[in-house]
Amino acid sequence: MERSSAFFHTLLVLVLFLPVTAPAFEIDSEYRSIATERGYAGLLESLSPKPLDSEYQSDILTYSDSPFSLLASSDISPGNFAAGQERVAGIFSTSAGSLSATQFDFRLRAKFARALSDSLRFVYLRSEHENYEEQASASFVELQYQIAGSRLWLAAYGSLARMKREDDVGFAAIWRDPSEVLRREHRLYVTFPDFTRSERNDAGDRFQSGPTVIGWKFESQNASGVYRSSEVRRESDVDWRDSASGIEYGTTMASFKRVTDRSSFRAQLDRKRIVKNTFDALGVVSAREGLIREREQLEYRRRTMTQEFEGGVAWVARRWEDVVGRKLMHENLMFFFDWRPLPVLSDDPAMWRPQPGPELGLEATRFAKHGDASLGSPTTRDLAWESRLNTRYRWAFSRDEETIAELAVALTFDLDRAEGGLFEGGHGQFLMRF
Repeated sequence: MERSSAFFHTLLVLVLFLPVTAPAFEIDSEYRSIATERGYAGLLESLSPKPLDSEYQSDILTYSDSPFSLLASSDISPGNFAAGQERVAGIFSTSAGSLSATQFDFRLRAKFARALSDSLRFVYLRSEHENYEEQASASFVELQYQIAGSRLWLAAYGSLARMKREDDVGFAAIWRDPSEVLRREHRLYVTFPDFTRSERNDAGDRFQSGPTVIGWKFESQNASGVYRSSEVRRESDVDWRDSASGIEYGTTMASFKRVTDRSSFRAQLDRKRIVKNTFDALGVVSAREGLIREREQLEYRRRTMTQEFEGGVAWVARRWEDVVGRKLMHENLMFFFDWRPLPVLSDDPAMWRPQPGPELGLEATRFAKHGDASLGSPTTRDLAWESRLNTRYRWAFSRDEETIAELAVALTFDLDRAEGGLFEGGHGQFLMRF
């Protein structure tokens, strides 16, 4: 893994020293939890290359939100809570996209905030994301307190769970400018996932080195309703062990994200490992199995402003190595182009309305496989070009001239080959603001 180690150090330099001024692809990333409840089998399944074929990354790209759509449809903007303003702001979003005959890429997000007083705010978040690699599910609550009528707020947040070992906690310092011309918010945060797992745990597992997430996020919204944010984030190395079952699990991540009104860029590296030791009657390791997976992602997008044309290129590489030294790499180079109707903007940012109607996209992925094929699926080709046409129709639901919900249904078609038929799969998404 020498090549990826060099990439990781380069990315850290970017994360720590490169200035950034625009929005993130993922939102609510400070609310971090570690998915360990599925045990060894679930963790190993999420790292395995066997279900990842030449079309998988193309599926994930198709089902992901554009960063520019996140710009236009921010759920809770910094300006929603000017001093003394009592307002409820929230969002509910769920989507499912077909990965195979038996599994979806499933996402759910529910978030609302309420000003309890002039200086106190309550926030609730529920987030789920599951596919072949992800198994994240968590609920969080947060309290924000304004310091003596200033622009400085202090926040504390934590997860909701029955088991005390799952007590994710975090703290943030927030600088908030509620100006009507340019609303801005800076958030410096630190999160401690599974904060007392080693002390309040009846399952026997412990952290050798506990996880810590640190990051900085910037959000802004101007008078025209354009929402922007930026984020840099670093998750420390985690060493999680269950001595009784012989399981060792580790993870680390670093990311850098930048978006302007016309372009976006993202770089991210994450590394996970899972090992299981089997002991004989004398307590000596008699067998050992497990995997290390490193995933590197780069993406660049650009769009025009006169028409809603968006195009870009992305590169995603995954590297696996097992305990006996077998190595495998999947490399995806993707080119994509989308057209959608321009959103309808009004003088009031809260009255932003999506334009209903058809949307079209073209996508081409060059997939290459290198290394020991026995680690992955025997049916995955060494080299493949995957091309697809994405068709989508969006409905908008309005009340009192305000759009409150959207429903989007997409069908994708295979353009390069039709071994299993021309129809590739489907995707549905529902979003509601309240």
